[in-house]
Amino acid sequence: GYIEVHDDGPGFSPEQLQTVQEALSSVDFHNNRTGYGLLNINARLKLLLGPESGITITSEPEDTCVRITFRMRQQEET
Repeated sequence: GYIEVHDDGPGFSPEQLQTVQEALSSVDFHNNRTGYGLLNINARLKLLLGPESGITITSEPEDTCVRITFRMRQQEET
């Protein structure tokens, strides 16, 4: 499943978007320039729900989209 949030503001510049996307795809938390919040959430999603889970961001003028993708886990019956 996934959750998407859209923002109709000015969006990211291409350089800002590239920096954020590179940081999200990196495992190096120490040399990032974007802060720890998004990276921490992205890493936790991948750790808890699998490598296909995580955050992706796309941005065009007046449409920035943050998508949080996660694998649905089935609850075990007891």
